[in-house]
Amino acid sequence: MPLTLTVTEGVLPLSKVKDAARWQTRSKLDLHQLIENSVMTPYVSANVQILPKGHSFSGGKEFVGAWILNDQAMCNDEVGQAIANG
Repeated sequence: MPLTLTVTEGVLPLSKVKDAARWQTRSKLDLHQLIENSVMTPYVSANVQILPKGHSFSGGKEFVGAWILNDQAMCNDEVGQAIANG
């Protein structure tokens, strides 16, 4: 179950990258009630990508932001709402 957090440079301090990956992983496991599941936990992988300023666009214009991409293969309505609401 791959997780990806993509941010524009400067949005997330480099000192917080590991914390962000841990938060994203724990959130995924918690939403699926798998926190203590020793079988599933290793299958949740996280990837943090930091894009240089000037490499992110919205509506064709330069943009600074963050994106969370989440494998929704195990998603139901309740989980989808929890993800959407942060």
